[in-house]
Amino acid sequence: MVVIDERSGSLIVPIGTDLDSILGCVKIDKLTPQFELVRYGLTLSNVQALMTSLKDSPCRRLSLEMNNIDDIACPFIRDYLIQPSCQLRYLNLASNPISSGAIPLLQALATNTNLRTLDLSYCDITDDIINKCIPHILVNETLILVNLIGNHIADSKMRQIAVKMASNQVKFDALDTSISRETQAMKKEDNAAL
Repeated sequence: MVVIDERSGSLIVPIGTDLDSILGCVKIDKLTPQFELVRYGLTLSNVQALMTSLKDSPCRRLSLEMNNIDDIACPFIRDYLIQPSCQLRYLNLASNPISSGAIPLLQALATNTNLRTLDLSYCDITDDIINKCIPHILVNETLILVNLIGNHIADSKMRQIAVKMASNQVKFDALDTSISRETQAMKKEDNAAL
């Protein structure tokens, strides 16, 4: 039986439970904003079903580390990332044989304005692949961390990406500070009105 741990919000799933059973037992839109499925061994149909289930969900953190996700499954993840309803802030796809699947994933960065962290470490990404993705990374203004360690990417490309992420971080920090100031000012006005 699939249950949600009340304290952590995590799914508790018996070993051997198939993903269709998990998705059938628990509606993802009722979950806490975090979904983690590590070392599960997702099939292509599992990835499709999961991305469909996540549509219009409040999920903000998705971790699919070490699940044998390959380049064929990545367009389904991209399609989820480019939906206006996608609320993800953190996506972990580390230690999957993604390889050229990084291209559609990173293409999504051209339109996704919510994602802050993308972990593609140890995903068999090469210099040739990242060269095709650099324009999509550079156009994104909201991503503040792309983890690409453990891939076969030249230091010069890693530096170029790191500079862009640092620039986005500065913008994010400035926006966060201005929002905090505005929120504090509104609270003072509300208190004064009482």
